[in-house]
Amino acid sequence: MAVLKRLVNGLFQCSYCREFLPKDRFGFVRSKAHQIDNRCRKCTNLYKKERYPKIKNTKKYKENKRRSSKIWQSKNPEKTKVYSDVHRAVKVGILIKPANCSKCHKKAKIHSHHKDYSKPLKVTWLCILCHEKEHHG
Repeated sequence: MAVLKRLVNGLFQCSYCREFLPKDRFGFVRSKAHQIDNRCRKCTNLYKKERYPKIKNTKKYKENKRRSSKIWQSKNPEKTKVYSDVHRAVKVGILIKPANCSKCHKKAKIHSHHKDYSKPLKVTWLCILCHEKEHHG
């Protein structure tokens, strides 16, 4: 994925829709720390919605997803255990996952955010955007 380079009056240009937008309307390139994507979030979501149904059932996609998950889990055993603990706690009813983000209060898909992995059940429930801002500031 190419990295966004154009900057005009503090705005970045999306390489797909060609709109000039502020930095917070772009996602981050996960493979390169602190570099923003060349597509705005809206165009990225449209691209993924078109592409995902075509590839999700392919054998290659499933193998790659399984392999990358195993690699991440082996590199992050503490986080893997904490995520399992939270999932189990929600399933059993020890933790209650809210429908709204605790920061922006929007109804969205909610993630559990840990400031301290040594306290696995002390979580902040954040939407995807707030969770990303929490990590990337």
